[in-house]
Amino acid sequence: MVKTDVFPAIRVKIDRLLKITNKYRFYDLVKAIYCINLCINNRSVLESCLALNACLIEYVEQGSQEINSYDSLKNFFDRIYEIMKPGIADDYTVEDFGEVRIRYENKFYRVIIGTGHNNVFACLNFLPVLARKTSHEDELKLVLDYSSGILDYFIEDNKNDGVIEKRFQLPSEQLFYRIQKFFDEECKKYDIFKIATLMKSEEATIEKSHFVYKEDNIYPLYNVSLLVDLYDIWEKEIDYEQQIAVANIGIIERIYSLFETDRSRGCIMFAPAMIFPDQKFDSTQKTYTFVATSSHGAIFAINADEYKNNQLEKEIENIEEYHKNGKLQIAETYNRFEKNGLRGLYISPDMPIEYLIYDSFTNPNKTYVSMGKAGGLERKICTALDIIYYLDFMEDIDELFEYLSYSKERDYKSTFGFGSDAAHYFTWKYQDRYIAKGAIVFDMLDVGYDTENEAVVEYFREKLSDYPFQVNDYLFQEPFSWKIDKRDSEDYEYVAKHGIGFGGIFFPLPRNNYVFLTNNVEFYKDVNDFGEYRQWIQVLEEIITEGFVSIKCIFEDKRAICNTGIQLAFMPIEYAAHAGHESFLHEERTYVYSDAQYHNHKWIIRYVVKDMQRIFRDIQKAENRSIELDILKEVLLPLLLQIPDLSELFYAKTQQISSDKKKVGVFATSVEYKWDNNMQHFSPQDYHYHEVRKRIANVCYDRMINPGIYRGREANQVIRTMQKAVIEDFEREISKYSWNALHVTMLDYHSTLLHDIYINQKRYGSYSGLDEEKDKEVRDRIIDQREKAKHEDRNVLYLIETNLFLHCETEIYATKENIKFLLAYANWLVVLNDVADMCYFADTEAYIEITSEYVVDTLSDEQHSEKIDNLHHRVYSYSDGLKRNADIDCKYLEKVKETIKEDIGLDFQSFIDALSYFSHSFSDEIVNKIGSNVFRGACNELLNDFLMQMDGVITKEEALGIFNYLVVAFENLKTENGKTDFYLPIGKRRTRDTRFELMPLVKVEDDIVFSPITMNQLKREWLNGIIEFVLPYEIGMKKTKQLLQEWKNSYEKQIVYDIENVFKQEKYDIVKHNFELKKLSKEHPQWLGDYDVFAVDINNRAIWIVECKVIEKVATFYDMYRQQNRFFNEHKEDEKFQRRIDYLCENADKVIQELGCEEYIGYKVIPYMCMNKIMVSRYKEIGFPIVSYSELVEIISKSKNIL
Repeated sequence: MVKTDVFPAIRVKIDRLLKITNKYRFYDLVKAIYCINLCINNRSVLESCLALNACLIEYVEQGSQEINSYDSLKNFFDRIYEIMKPGIADDYTVEDFGEVRIRYENKFYRVIIGTGHNNVFACLNFLPVLARKTSHEDELKLVLDYSSGILDYFIEDNKNDGVIEKRFQLPSEQLFYRIQKFFDEECKKYDIFKIATLMKSEEATIEKSHFVYKEDNIYPLYNVSLLVDLYDIWEKEIDYEQQIAVANIGIIERIYSLFETDRSRGCIMFAPAMIFPDQKFDSTQKTYTFVATSSHGAIFAINADEYKNNQLEKEIENIEEYHKNGKLQIAETYNRFEKNGLRGLYISPDMPIEYLIYDSFTNPNKTYVSMGKAGGLERKICTALDIIYYLDFMEDIDELFEYLSYSKERDYKSTFGFGSDAAHYFTWKYQDRYIAKGAIVFDMLDVGYDTENEAVVEYFREKLSDYPFQVNDYLFQEPFSWKIDKRDSEDYEYVAKHGIGFGGIFFPLPRNNYVFLTNNVEFYKDVNDFGEYRQWIQVLEEIITEGFVSIKCIFEDKRAICNTGIQLAFMPIEYAAHAGHESFLHEERTYVYSDAQYHNHKWIIRYVVKDMQRIFRDIQKAENRSIELDILKEVLLPLLLQIPDLSELFYAKTQQISSDKKKVGVFATSVEYKWDNNMQHFSPQDYHYHEVRKRIANVCYDRMINPGIYRGREANQVIRTMQKAVIEDFEREISKYSWNALHVTMLDYHSTLLHDIYINQKRYGSYSGLDEEKDKEVRDRIIDQREKAKHEDRNVLYLIETNLFLHCETEIYATKENIKFLLAYANWLVVLNDVADMCYFADTEAYIEITSEYVVDTLSDEQHSEKIDNLHHRVYSYSDGLKRNADIDCKYLEKVKETIKEDIGLDFQSFIDALSYFSHSFSDEIVNKIGSNVFRGACNELLNDFLMQMDGVITKEEALGIFNYLVVAFENLKTENGKTDFYLPIGKRRTRDTRFELMPLVKVEDDIVFSPITMNQLKREWLNGIIEFVLPYEIGMKKTKQLLQEWKNSYEKQIVYDIENVFKQEKYDIVKHNFELKKLSKEHPQWLGDYDVFAVDINNRAIWIVECKVIEKVATFYDMYRQQNRFFNEHKEDEKFQRRIDYLCENADKVIQELGCEEYIGYKVIPYMCMNKIMVSRYKEIGFPIVSYSELVEIISKSKNIL
């Protein structure tokens, strides 16, 4: 009779099943039960599956019924269903089948994680170490070949369907017949006897039974826990000290594998490590499993089982003593990089330390209980199993440090769950590093039953589904050493988690092939302008990836390569020429040089650009894909020459598609400012935003703001209520850091974003001859990138202005992580301010919700989001405004110069010249470059340099006046229209003449800090704004404002004649401007007014009426809503036009008859309101289209054909 340690009620189930199973032929039963238990959908009825296995062990023949067809299997399944179906005691178990893999002796093996145990993946990572300790290396390979081979054999017929529920289902017919073949053929490939012997144990229970003996034959049972049970058997062969060694060695070996991509002396992981007092070895010092550093502090990982009684506390006191006295010097005790001397680390007294205390528990078959304390200390203690999950899944050491810190300051009182701390870690990680999102502290946290197992399986399915496990490539021996992100297309972005600057684009190909486009920062050490190379790489990567998308079908052909990688490494010519790679640079090529080497199932192709300008020029001129495919051919040429079959397939395919429209586009432009392409980006992660949201939630809780949904003025009031406290908290965070250093960093980032905004505006619509689908993709991407940059720039400006206003002097420099948090905070303040403005003016577009945890969500209606997407496309496609009249513009431009002089006392041309000077013509010799695009120079030297370049056109006093005008006054940054408040009035652009954008020079002692692009941006804002009848600000600009209004009015008249001419050019039959029906017939009412443009298309029986409006362009939500409120609500311009539309619709036939047309029945009215910009109504539904001038011109020109 079988025994059990886990399922006390299984006996009843076995006895009920035996009454059925004993009536079947044994061998048929073996295969049927194997099929049912192997079926992935039955994983959660683990007890029932084991009961079926027990029926084979206790089998007593009582009949000879057969299961030799799928129908007979179905019959058998139906008979046992009521016994086997899931019950209340069954828990959902993750349904994986070979997606997860472990590596042993440079080969990846498929494994099962959903075994009913916790921490299975971590346990299997210790299995190779345990096998070495017990001298079972060969046996482990035998078992892995067997278990992984079974998964490989059935994987295509036993796939997960995505349903997450407990169930018991009939296996598919395909799986049933595959099982028959397995027992007839496949099973014979394995040494079943030897494997069964390995799995034998005197303490064997049904849950650990994997084979059944019957009449001198051995038959396999399908039991998912094979490897975990093997671990249990072998662990019994070692003693306690050896268990400690297995745990420590297993962790250290994981570290060596994970950090293989960082072999520099600057590697931040030291394993194992010990204290070297005065940089000398001291044998009395203890060895720590690892010591790691992060931007937050240091981590000491210590195995508590190596210490007895209170020795662990004393050891930590020893570390703290060295730390406090400034003598904590660490060294790695193993020279793993084979370099001279051991790597060392000094941990300064101001660097925080977290202790990662763990024990040697590695066997999930055993019961584990932890009280969460290490000795008498209030420190978290975890298991060696947990360490594996931390190391594998952490983004970096910073994340692990944060988790250890969080564990001490948790936002819940207690935890309930199964498994070890890994489940808690994954809950924290996948909740963006905050479990309680809001202000409410949980009494109990339920971390779930199978959390860590599900996380592992999900990671392999989502991130590693296309990973090249099958290729023995050293780069891909460790999947967890990469941060992997799926891109929009079919490829992935790989970035090494540890080390700096290595990664690339991974593109899977048919028949287990792949392409890996690598980049290595090491190649650019001697390059002066990496930014230029960045542009080259982007173009070449697009050429290569688009090329492989188009030709990947050739790799399905058996004549092509199989199980092979193609690694493409871009090299700067400076590196290739001086690193012993110059031999291939003398070949006859047009675009790129390249060579290829084959090693270990991988082709490594190095390529160097010969003439990038020619690449740009030829692609720009190309009318089809021929040039981009020629470039791809030159990159791959050394590979194609060595594989003739692949070459034949390549040339046949590229010839077939070379006449297709282009997939890659480039465009040429120039900028009017000094620019360095070496840029740094700051992209806050979700956890940064969640930290901010948590702080805002605490403010809501403290202010007793009730949970609920708020709209309109009520939402505005709620936001204003919380705003002061939130801003104060934000300002406390900024005040921690040196204002000067933070300003330089943020000004540099502001410059980067302005450049992105400007270049993407130029790029939109600049690519010619692109494939239609690609063209749309490019346009969408440009809009997304530019709008994202515009929003990020508003956040950066908010941070810049707040930092300047606070002007705090400290010696602490904000780290990249600090800056990301500050930007996330600024983002929330900008978003809340926008939503407050939107809600003040309208009830429908946006609203806020405060959840029961006091988390604030800002929301918008889905229809509104769709309208905004459509609006963006219209704005980008039709942004050219009015048809300009040179005579009118010249006349008013001269007048504007006069009124500006009267309004602000500056000569406008000299002012523009000063902005141009700071943009591009200042002398490099008199400034220091303190950022990629930030400069600092002495004010007097800059002033004299400017005067020299102006050559007497301006006096020193006038120049100094302009310089002073452009210097920001920190204390005035919160002032709007003469009034100072607690917040930055970022929405009040017209009445805020003190903002940084208008005064971008920062005075530091006698120096000026500036960015060329910000000065150029201000110049464009003045010049383009005036042309569009809008000033950068209006305070003190009364005369210029009046003049611009007069200028605008002249264009409101001009646009009527321009549209009239468009209709005439399109040969409309009747075209009139300022057309009054009252003059046509006195029967028409006086109140009707005139139709700005009136056109008749007799052939299509259509009357076009156009209402013309020229209005100011706006730059903030506040100004936009104010404008729309005036236009739609106060002046009711839409209603006035709608009355004219309605009247004409009712009297169209009469009007046409009065115009002298013989046929006047059945005319339809086509109304348009035409403006100098794109505008949609945010207040109410409008019964007619509002279009820009260029949109209307396009509509009119197409109309006759459409109608």
